[in-house]
Amino acid sequence: MIKRVQNLERLCQKMQARYGEHDTMVMQLMNELSTLKLQIRQSEKAAPNFLHSRTVRPKANLELH
Repeated sequence: MIKRVQNLERLCQKMQARYGEHDTMVMQLMNELSTLKLQIRQSEKAAPNFLHSRTVRPKANLELH
């Protein structure tokens, strides 16, 4: 998904340079880019965090007879 954002950012820059930032296509691309970035931020917040530390269990003493 990050690759798509990077590609869309490059496309927006090229379109702005060519047509200006007030062109309708450029404005649509900018809206799509901002929507995509917002979706990424929201999905990162909603993703479960599995980085919890694991329980450390004491090791049993091995007494061999």
